[in-house]
Amino acid sequence: RLVAGAMPLAGTVGEDYLRARGLPAPASPDLMFHPDLADFETKRGWPGLIALARFANGDRAPGIHRTFLLDDGSAKAPAGKKMLGSVADAAVRLFAIRDDGHLGVAEGIETALSAQHLFGTPVWAALSADGLARFRWPDGTTRITIYADAGDAGRQAAATLSDRLNRADIPNEIVLPLHGDDFNDDLMRGACAADYRAGQDVPAISEIAGAGALPVGDNAIEALVAAAEALTNPPDITGLGQLLGRIALARLDPLPARQILAQIKVATGIPMAILEKQLTELGRRVNAGGDPNVRIAKPAWFNRLRQDLAGTPERNEANVIIALTSDVAFAGVLAFDDFAQAIVVRQPLPWDGATGPFPRPWEDADEVRTAEWLQLRGVNVAPMVVGRAIGAVARDHRIHPVRDWLDHQRWDGIPRIETWTSTYLGAEPTAFHHTVGALWLISAVARIFRPGVKADHMLILEGPQGARKSTALKVL
Repeated sequence: RLVAGAMPLAGTVGEDYLRARGLPAPASPDLMFHPDLADFETKRGWPGLIALARFANGDRAPGIHRTFLLDDGSAKAPAGKKMLGSVADAAVRLFAIRDDGHLGVAEGIETALSAQHLFGTPVWAALSADGLARFRWPDGTTRITIYADAGDAGRQAAATLSDRLNRADIPNEIVLPLHGDDFNDDLMRGACAADYRAGQDVPAISEIAGAGALPVGDNAIEALVAAAEALTNPPDITGLGQLLGRIALARLDPLPARQILAQIKVATGIPMAILEKQLTELGRRVNAGGDPNVRIAKPAWFNRLRQDLAGTPERNEANVIIALTSDVAFAGVLAFDDFAQAIVVRQPLPWDGATGPFPRPWEDADEVRTAEWLQLRGVNVAPMVVGRAIGAVARDHRIHPVRDWLDHQRWDGIPRIETWTSTYLGAEPTAFHHTVGALWLISAVARIFRPGVKADHMLILEGPQGARKSTALKVL
């Protein structure tokens, strides 16, 4: 109802409010004006802004964001800003993303509008610090600039998002306001893009320099502490990146490593949480390949996984299904046999030998090996989770070997089913034998194509021991 009653910003007190803050009204259809936003706490309606948030795929989130304004638009009303419904994992698309894939993101709407006005980057609003940390970028994004708020919560959220972007191999930088809490404060004080040194507060992992020679033992710790003490605020990006790389290569115990990070924090003002996240990523690189400058290779599907705020893939069935349905190693390998009511392996799995026999049944050992395969690719799931996901993946490819065999048979035009009991079993060629023999074959095929179809009669074969009664049925 509120969205239906909203209108474009042009010519409204909503436009007056933005203009008073040095901001032109954007042409985005997702930021609108409403003349009467009800607020139950102040017990009246206020004019205000309505923002529609969208998920990474462009679909609208179920909730909206409201900014309550005074009647003349000179400032916010006492009601302030409020969400209505959920906007989790969504952002307000204030500007269209550029063809080069460069996108900016900020917490608040006015911060995003101010950052765009200052830097010319299309900026979206994540609506909160948590929303910024959880921001999900759209397909085609090649670079992201994070316009953080000045407080600890804003810096932490920016660092969390930066860490997730680094894991996704998307270049990014964090820009902090020069004055006050956010970029609108900077804009109102006459700041311009040239006044900023983009990314000065947090080093991008992609800019780490070579680690150089490193002393050993206590000398290594002393050398690293001395290097940390020599840093400045703001730090030299290359020097700080090099130092973090040296710490990762030193493989220090937790206590001396934290001591050095604490000294870096004192010297540069960068929060410990940010430094620890950077060092953790570098440690992963060193463990994987011995070089903090070389990114860990990830499968193409890795960036589609659901991740927690630290950028670690969640340990759930959804991520297992994404991996198994996207990786070429499992393409066409799994199926569900409707006849046997079992999961089957149709082609060699990564740990199978090239020779058969295939298809073969899916076994408990396969769940363990699949869990191992996923863990080596950064998805740390248990075999039990794999087992549940495998059932869903296999059922997307159902097979029925008997039905398939029957579908591919071609009749040569010679009648046989009425006389097969006398021709192949040696029964007397009576009308009864011919009738029950034909009906029994028909019911068997009917049960294959329509499981559970009514078939109440069974064929009984009578004869001496060794007459090969069981053999005849086995052949069928």
